[in-house]
Amino acid sequence: MQSNKLFISFFMLVISASIGKTQCTIKDYSTFKNVLKVDGDYVQTYDTFRRIYKIDGPFLLAYNTYKKLLKFEGGFIIRYSDFKKIGKLDGEYLIDYRTFKRVARLECPGKNSALAAAAYFLN
Repeated sequence: MQSNKLFISFFMLVISASIGKTQCTIKDYSTFKNVLKVDGDYVQTYDTFRRIYKIDGPFLLAYNTYKKLLKFEGGFIIRYSDFKKIGKLDGEYLIDYRTFKRVARLECPGKNSALAAAAYFLN
């Protein structure tokens, strides 16, 4: 009986971990239109499903060249070319650091969604 409970607990843990890696959409805050989809470590356009970015730890890379574009550090999005803060993760929203306005709504708030939204809207 105890082994069944352990198996069920393990199964639920695996299911919840896999749900965390599912697809998440990113919406334009001004139009509420879906623009991006984060699928694991890749970012795709919502309409064409074309991969445009790759997520590698705290970095966002261009999909074709693997050039580092952005870095996530302490809730902020930092442009890799000049190390300036360009965005801030605020709950389920990405905020433009220069104007302090919301630019995107993140269905699955977190580092990956914030990096993808910042690359699309702020870079």
